[in-house]
Amino acid sequence: MAKNRPRCARKRWEERPTCLHLGIAVGAGVLASLLNIALAYGGGITKAVEAQSAQASWAPFAVWPIALLGGSVVNIGYCLFLLTKNKTWGNFRGFSLREFVNPVCAAFLWMAGIAIYSSGTTYLGALGVSIGFAVYMITMILNSQLAAVISGEWHLMKPRTYRLFAMGIGLLVVAVITIGASNYLAR
Repeated sequence: MAKNRPRCARKRWEERPTCLHLGIAVGAGVLASLLNIALAYGGGITKAVEAQSAQASWAPFAVWPIALLGGSVVNIGYCLFLLTKNKTWGNFRGFSLREFVNPVCAAFLWMAGIAIYSSGTTYLGALGVSIGFAVYMITMILNSQLAAVISGEWHLMKPRTYRLFAMGIGLLVVAVITIGASNYLAR
């Protein structure tokens, strides 16, 4: 029976089971929170930086080289592996400056968001890391969906789907307002 079952590895991505796609999405969401856990458990690093008379809002920057190093090594290693396995190194001949500038700009914007988020956590008090991360993630979702709507990515969406989409975005806005109000009223 197992011999007749089609193997996922041989199927095209679109033909693979939906549960695999959902699993990857859930896994990515769970793993994305590890960035916040690095900041939460990097308190010893931030305290050591503050002891060297650094500003409290700049102290979390010391956590990021350590936290991001592991992920960058794995990602770079996997890219090198795939480039070698697929023999696609030659694709880098004759690339344009735009192909270099766009990823650098994207990396700069991502790191700027991380920097603002981590600095902002110091101003939110004891729950800064948890409240800050929730606001950070919601803001990323809102901005990306705003860009998608403006760029026309959602123009073929069915009205029912669009209503659900709008309700979800509305809930995220209410969540940010609630988080902000609760933090303000707690003072």
